Amino acid sequence: MSNPLEFSTYSPSTRAAPFTDQPDAHVRLETTENVPLDFDFSVNPNNLEMEWRNLPLAVFNASKLLANARYCQDDVKRRLSVTRTDTDIDIRRFPQKYELEKITEATVASFVNSNAAVQEMESLVNKSKHNVDMAFAVVSAMSAKKDALNAITELKKMNYYTTR
Repeated sequence: MSNPLEFSTYSPSTRAAPFTDQPDAHVRLETTENVPLDFDFSVNPNNLEMEWRNLPLAVFNASKLLANARYCQDDVKRRLSVTRTDTDIDIRRFPQKYELEKITEATVASFVNSNAAVQEMESLVNKSKHNVDMAFAVVSAMSAKKDALNAITELKKMNYYTTR
């Protein structure tokens, strides 16, 4: 029941040569799939120039991944709302289908919450929240990489590595 959305991710081939004419790698990521984590969070202190040159693209791709995960989460939440509403309407229109003699707000809410389609959509909402959290972790790791690059660059400027 999930709706696949196009996600552009940061691929190892893009990481290796970010300044080529190579297009971004595209993968289909459904709300039930995990966020791809093929980002390079390591810092090579012997090649700071390339690390600094690659960082903006890496941060952009991580941010794009987060934005896409949030978009997907919003879509799944919207679909959950529609599923809940449709189920609610169906229960009220056809109570005999659900073997209800008397319709009360509590019984309708109970039947809506126990509906298989609603439970499936709630599971997708939880998975999409996890994807957003993981994408946010990637963005945070890129920020940590920038901080590490700043620190190593400062140490290099102070000739820290030549005295070791």
